Amino acid sequence: MGVGIFRVFYVSSIGHDRLINANAKAIARAEPESRLVYCPPYVLDENLEHYRERLERALDYDMDEIELVEVMQHIRGDHWLLLEIEHKGQDVGLMICERIKVRGGVALMILSIVGEGIDLWADDIQADLQILACSQGCDRIRLVGRMGWSKYLMPHGYESKRVIMECQVNG
Repeated sequence: MGVGIFRVFYVSSIGHDRLINANAKAIARAEPESRLVYCPPYVLDENLEHYRERLERALDYDMDEIELVEVMQHIRGDHWLLLEIEHKGQDVGLMICERIKVRGGVALMILSIVGEGIDLWADDIQADLQILACSQGCDRIRLVGRMGWSKYLMPHGYESKRVIMECQVNG
């Protein structure tokens, strides 16, 4: 469903030459079995049923404080980036991310990542994430997710910075 490697999603924050270089790096990589593919907003609209189940799963796992219609508005408005995760040419998952300002820099914030067969693609997509972050003018990548992600991310230099704790209010 996706339409190629990465496109800039904050045009004013990145020079054209840097975007061309990032795309060239992504294309020049040895053919990995898995990669990230950018999905512009019109692809979401044209294939809504294809994405609906995964977006709803993302809401259940990672984004329980927001509604599906709001997620789609953020993607359509180019505030959030929708990426497909492909493994051996098959669509196996999706990722939603945004570019945020953080103390001392800019981060590519992964808001949600869902898919099947994570053991098959988690390592391969790290290079694409680095290229994407660089093309967006980011100096770090952040992910808020379930604890199970740490076993896939820590070998790639990620470290735990905070813990989110929650409890139900009995009132």
